[in-house]
Order: sequence, then C-alpha cells, then structure tokens
Amino acid sequence: MILKSIDWHRNGVSGHGFYVAIIIDDEGNEMLVIRNKDADGPTGLINCFALEMKKLDKREIGFLNNSWRGDYYSSAMDEAIDYYEKIGFNRIDKNLPYDLTSKCVKSYP
Repeated sequence: MILKSIDWHRNGVSGHGFYVAIIIDDEGNEMLVIRNKDADGPTGLINCFALEMKKLDKREIGFLNNSWRGDYYSSAMDEAIDYYEKIGFNRIDKNLPYDLTSKCVKSYP
C-alpha cells in the first residue's frame, strides 16, 4: 500500500483527536482511512474506518456500497501514523508518497 496523504484532526476542543489518510491499497483503489487509536476498546475493538474515494466523489456512502473492513486497514494506518509522527507534520508532504509494508485484503463487512 502507498500512503499519499495523512493529517491529524483534533476534533474540536474536547473530543478525541483522530488521523485521516489517503492510502492506495493493494488493489490500486484510493481509500480514505480514519483512525482513532485512543478509542480502541479493551476487548480488541479497533476504531478504523475506510471509504473508497471514487465512491465518495459520487456521494456514495451507503452500507455495503462503500463500507470496507477498517480492521484490515488498521495496521497500515498505524504504520502511517508512526511515520507521520517520526517525520513531523510540517515536513510530511515532502516525504510522500511513502510505501507502507503492511498488507490488507479489502472485503465487505
């Protein structure tokens, strides 16, 4: 997978911050991936959400139409977040695109 863009959002003044990235997956699809590691649950619940950009462009947001297994993207997103934090937000654009070593298999929930 390839990291094209990533940024952190603070979610207002009191909400949990989250990361948003655009990732090209192993099938060549451009995906919008949202990850909030702070909200992961103690039972293994993973807070990661993935939507296909091409379908978002057409305003397609319906379940089973543009819903992908966020857990398949979470390891790639965690790798992207680590890279973002290592490089620094003010220098990240100069270091993209970035090849991620994590692999995923896109599937419907």
